[in-house]
Amino acid sequence: MRSFRMLFGIAVFVALGLAMFKLVPVYMSAYEFEDAMQEEAKLDVYSTRSEDQIHDIMMKKARELEIPIASEQLVVKHIGDDLTISANYVVHVDFPSFPVDLKFHPSTSGHRLTGVAAVARPASLPTV
Repeated sequence: MRSFRMLFGIAVFVALGLAMFKLVPVYMSAYEFEDAMQEEAKLDVYSTRSEDQIHDIMMKKARELEIPIASEQLVVKHIGDDLTISANYVVHVDFPSFPVDLKFHPSTSGHRLTGVAAVARPASLPTV
């Protein structure tokens, strides 16, 4: 009985380790992508970049983070003084006994303060 409990404990520990090994990188990438979206929304609401330019920057960031997102799943809208960036994507994770599809829906917006003019970001600053 004691050896069974020990084997069961080891199996649970291995299963948790495998789950962390597979899931933590996915969630970290999702968090970094959402953080990059928020930063772009805050900064680009004051810039003269077009929606397409912002979209291309965010798609480049998604590729860097190995996020499987299609171009049409990332939406950038500039309406008046507001800039909204949203995305919907699914990350497939294979576990030995069952596959898991993790769905992510990050969304953020930036609002320009009235009386603050749009300025171009210098090319020497790194983009996100």
